[in-house]
Amino acid sequence: MFKMSQLTPAFKFKVGIDFKSIAEFKMAIREWNVLNGYQIKFVKNDKDRCRVECKDKAKRFKYMAHCSKVAYNHTFKIKTLGGDHKCGRVFENSSANAN
Repeated sequence: MFKMSQLTPAFKFKVGIDFKSIAEFKMAIREWNVLNGYQIKFVKNDKDRCRVECKDKAKRFKYMAHCSKVAYNHTFKIKTLGGDHKCGRVFENSSANAN
């Protein structure tokens, strides 16, 4: 189970990490990307699933993470995680918000 206190720039997201809600996943993935200077966008985003991709589409191996609801359970799990961020650090990050 994911704990927000574990989140540092060196934290590694892995397939199978559980989250209490989709909002917790979104907050964690956004915070981690902002800490590391990467820009992301939410491609599929509804109450049962969320897919995140690197905002830079020009890269061949782009970063992608998909989290969705676990059947017969009240948790959400990272089910797909692929690629690494190959883009450089961004100092004016549009992924950052007031939270």
